[in-house]
Amino acid sequence: MAAHVLDNPIWESLHGRHRPLAQFHGLAARFEPGHPPFGALAEQTPEALADLAQLAAPGEILAVGLDDPVPPLASWSPVTTLELAQMVCEIPVEGSDAGLEPLGVPHGEEMLALASATEPGPFTARTVEQGRFLGVRRDARLIAMAGERFQPPGYTELSAVCTSAEARGKGLGERLCRAITSAIQARGETAFLHVSIHSPSFATSSALYERLGYRRRRMVSVRLLERSPA
Repeated sequence: MAAHVLDNPIWESLHGRHRPLAQFHGLAARFEPGHPPFGALAEQTPEALADLAQLAAPGEILAVGLDDPVPPLASWSPVTTLELAQMVCEIPVEGSDAGLEPLGVPHGEEMLALASATEPGPFTARTVEQGRFLGVRRDARLIAMAGERFQPPGYTELSAVCTSAEARGKGLGERLCRAITSAIQARGETAFLHVSIHSPSFATSSALYERLGYRRRRMVSVRLLERSPA
């Protein structure tokens, strides 16, 4: 049976709609430097890891989806492993963009500031180039946002859901998640997401996503690997 595109979503995204933002070498691919440091492999083999090493500078750390058993790393040193729950929403979600601000490249630095304060996951000033983002502003300051990241065929990932500390408990996260998920579904695609099971907010976040209709599909191991000196 053929693998599902969500079994290797970064690879599928980099070979699809995110190809303009990608670099390739043999059995490996990654987002261009300046984007969050995600790499992907066509297959879990030493050869694919060697190809990925050709796309990284010595000392650079990339996040790569690798399930057990992990092949010999050779040119890489393990840093840590993140365990994520992959969730998919296959029921209709009602949501509206009304009152939400479209965010784009000119907002990259303030989006980065919000992400740095709330730590929703890997985020850089160029993340906004990966998909559609919406935000909420109070007194001219961005206080909440959510957007799109990986886009394998037929799917789009809900990502970077974050709210500043003083604005939590007001339903902004749910409002943004509904708007982004509904828009993904309106394009005829299925929304999915990843949430760290070790995050202090895992229980709260999971409850929100389940309330919207997301259900766990599988567990994902993301390894942070450091490129060994040449």
